[in-house]
Amino acid sequence: CSFGVIILPLRADRWYPDWLSRPNRCINDGNEPHYMIVGDEYYASSLESCCERYFNWNFFQCTGEYPSIEGYFPDWSRDFKCIDDPELLPDYMRISPQHYIYDGIEDCCNAYFAWDLQKCIFGSSGIQNSTTNGLYYYPDWMGDDTCKNDNNQPAYMNANPSLWMFPTLDECCRVNYPSNFRICMSTTQSPVETYKYYMSFTDEFCVQDCLGNAPCGGLAQTWEPLYSTRSECCNQ
Repeated sequence: CSFGVIILPLRADRWYPDWLSRPNRCINDGNEPHYMIVGDEYYASSLESCCERYFNWNFFQCTGEYPSIEGYFPDWSRDFKCIDDPELLPDYMRISPQHYIYDGIEDCCNAYFAWDLQKCIFGSSGIQNSTTNGLYYYPDWMGDDTCKNDNNQPAYMNANPSLWMFPTLDECCRVNYPSNFRICMSTTQSPVETYKYYMSFTDEFCVQDCLGNAPCGGLAQTWEPLYSTRSECCNQ
């Protein structure tokens, strides 16, 4: 009794799993192991059906066809970070993008790194501020018209940083304390003195926008017009 070599014609509908390939893939080169030929149940009619059947956790690598997906997803290999590099998107996320892909950095960070939201947002966007060590400003309602960047903002601000967090002190003060902008700026850093003139309706004459003795009249409010000279101020 002798065994002959089984030679099968190459067929486009005879895809089989290649367990030894890295990454795993399905092929139809006619070189499948003998046990697959005898059993016949290993074959699939298309590349996609073979990959779905045997390597569904790595489906897109198996087929070599990656769907176009845009958005941010959590990168577990980095601390507190969301990225939007499609080449680094795992297949299990491609298969269920509704669970992993987000339009913006904030949404992704809030979903996966909410316990340190600010670090995730800044790390993901690459935003750094040399004057704040990467920490954004927020309005301190408990203070005296001030903005702080001490990373002690309330949880509701962390949950919505686009509304409450600002990269610069100037922006935070202008948005949250428009009527006391100069006070906000001066309580956090050196007073902003322009030494220009403005009308003091309390004193009923023009004074300079500065701190100290006359002719200084204190810091002008943001809504008070400033003039280069006293005569220009008085003529208004």
